Amino acid sequence: MNYDLTDEQELLRQTVREFALTRVAPVAAELDREERFPYELVVELADLGLMGIPIPEEHGGAGADTVSYAIAIEELTRIDSSVAITVAAHTSLGTMPIYLFGNDAQKQEWLPRLASGQNLAAFGLTEPGAGSDAGATRTRAELSDGEWIVNGSKIFITNAGTDISACVTITALTSDSEVSNVIVPRDVCAATVIATEESIRVSSSIAIAYDTVSAPAPPYSSGIGIPIRPRSASSATSSYGKRSSRSSSAARGATRVSANSRTVCRSSSCSSVRS
Repeated sequence: MNYDLTDEQELLRQTVREFALTRVAPVAAELDREERFPYELVVELADLGLMGIPIPEEHGGAGADTVSYAIAIEELTRIDSSVAITVAAHTSLGTMPIYLFGNDAQKQEWLPRLASGQNLAAFGLTEPGAGSDAGATRTRAELSDGEWIVNGSKIFITNAGTDISACVTITALTSDSEVSNVIVPRDVCAATVIATEESIRVSSSIAIAYDTVSAPAPPYSSGIGIPIRPRSASSATSSYGKRSSRSSSAARGATRVSANSRTVCRSSSCSSVRS
């Protein structure tokens, strides 16, 4: 097996390394001191086609392979991990779920502006009592009159709080025994910024509390989410959740989002709820 980089991959590495050294490195310390999100750098990253590297060109991305994407993240991380995590969270966590599991309408609505870097996307998994254990999720999404009614809160959600953030794909209980993903547009949720750790001062990491908002609802057809083992509230509480009590006390109203915002995972594979 040949582990050498292709000519295209080597060119990409040189391009991203030069960008990181000449554009990111000179401002990295200043951005960190000021805890300022690097909007100007994101625009330049988008111009270079680095905000949608593994997304096909037909959806506005660069159409490159995963190795190329990993190379770009590696080169950015060598200089500034905050800039790197902004690109990585946007691509892997925010955009890829919609590309891999969204229906045609969702892809047409979101992918062109996300893969091009016009907007940022986020993935809302972490809660005061839930993180990598998605089965501990307490945020709920219930279908009512063609809309998702979302109740709950999320914390430490990267890329959710910028001026160019477009959506957060959240994990939510859609019944007592299943977890699904719902795409929540930024303009239908109230976001409260929380204190961030020094390692992520430049990236956007916020807590989100959902209030009552209504959004248009296309026709909806049902599907099945990932089955989970029911658990008591006490079993979902961890020391991590207790340390985040400030965020867990955020208001938990109801947010209404389009019924077409749901993507559905079936056991180890995923499909979309289609209109």
